[in-house]
Amino acid sequence: MNQPDAGKSKTVKDVNQPRTLGVLVEREFNNRARKKGFWVFTFVGLLLLIGLTFLPNIMHSLSSAGNPKILFNDPEKLIAPSVNQIVEAHPDAYNFRITSDTTVGVGSYTHAQMTNYLKTHHTRLAVVVSGTSPATATFTFEQQGTVNPATLSSLHGIIRQQVMNARVQQVSVADNQILSAPVTFTMHQLETGTKSIDQLLQSEMLVYVMMILLFATMAVYGAWVAQGIVEEKSNRIIEMMLVTSRPWEIMTGKIVGIGLVGLLQYVIWMAGAALSLAVQKQAAVISLSAVPVFTFIILPVFFILGYFLYATLYAVAGSLVYRAEDQQMAVTPVAMVLLILFYVALFGVIPNPNSTFAVIVSYIPLFTPLTMFARAALASVPVWEVLISVLITIAFNAVLIVYGAKVYRRFALRTSGKSGWRLLWQKEFNPSKQTIK
Repeated sequence: MNQPDAGKSKTVKDVNQPRTLGVLVEREFNNRARKKGFWVFTFVGLLLLIGLTFLPNIMHSLSSAGNPKILFNDPEKLIAPSVNQIVEAHPDAYNFRITSDTTVGVGSYTHAQMTNYLKTHHTRLAVVVSGTSPATATFTFEQQGTVNPATLSSLHGIIRQQVMNARVQQVSVADNQILSAPVTFTMHQLETGTKSIDQLLQSEMLVYVMMILLFATMAVYGAWVAQGIVEEKSNRIIEMMLVTSRPWEIMTGKIVGIGLVGLLQYVIWMAGAALSLAVQKQAAVISLSAVPVFTFIILPVFFILGYFLYATLYAVAGSLVYRAEDQQMAVTPVAMVLLILFYVALFGVIPNPNSTFAVIVSYIPLFTPLTMFARAALASVPVWEVLISVLITIAFNAVLIVYGAKVYRRFALRTSGKSGWRLLWQKEFNPSKQTIK
């Protein structure tokens, strides 16, 4: 009676075995996506991201409202109209406003009269223009209180430009043609396939965005992976899961499930930001049309590889401990490696993607997701080099999953005694000093 049941149970398990990973992914995704905290975090993040899209307009509005007013006393209207036209045409370049006054005789005002004049016109700075033409005009700055040095420097530059333009117009026609002739620059690029300046600028911005996203992704979702494993060990759920699933399936299911939750969150955030930019009729910070197509092809590849690699490391770290209070110490080494990756890409690859150091670190699997992407985005890297780095990283990920599953199986049911990386080191490399029973 019992034998057929056992055979039937085994048969059912074998039939359902290929679906185990999908079930684990679905379980992890549903568990995370149904939590109230996830949606609170998503909603708050969405509000912050939309707020950032409005930030330039808000800052411009605040700066415009607080821009100091500079009064030009220019009875003959020699300079004030042209200066005002320049400032109004480039409001983002100048942090002040121009008003003009044609009162005659201000240049002979006494100290008390000038103080009252500034007070009447609600300004701290007045420029008194004297002369009969812009080319020979003189300027007296009457200042009451502190004025931003950058404002004074910008104002000097505009006035000097207008005076020089007026003087150039008074020279002979031949001299004027020489002075106004454009300066011609010719650039020859000897290396084929080199990106243009615009492409380099946009690609560099994209590299910075990926660095920040990958670092943030691992800081948040990698910690979720470790936390989920520790929780399953502490509440003994892992014991039931190991009966029907293999360790690598449990680990991979958790990594993929949480990755899909993160993807859902990013889709919501990006859609909200895009809608906000569309409402404001603003362009995105990065001009996508200027970025080469190949960069967009490899972007998701390296991002996914980077997530899987470091999520697996976080999973291994989580499997080494069984108490929530020990989780932070376990994941700290992984976070340190990720931080090193961030700085290596930022200071070692982006400034010079063709250097020997950049080439070497782009083939090291722990660094490849950012370093090879940065090289491919900023330099002319052959496609075969990119493919080799991808294959190396995939192979490393596969080995890491297999070894991680081995560690997971070994420590999954451990709920007492020592834990952490030191214990793993003793078991793997120094068994003579093991104190494990």
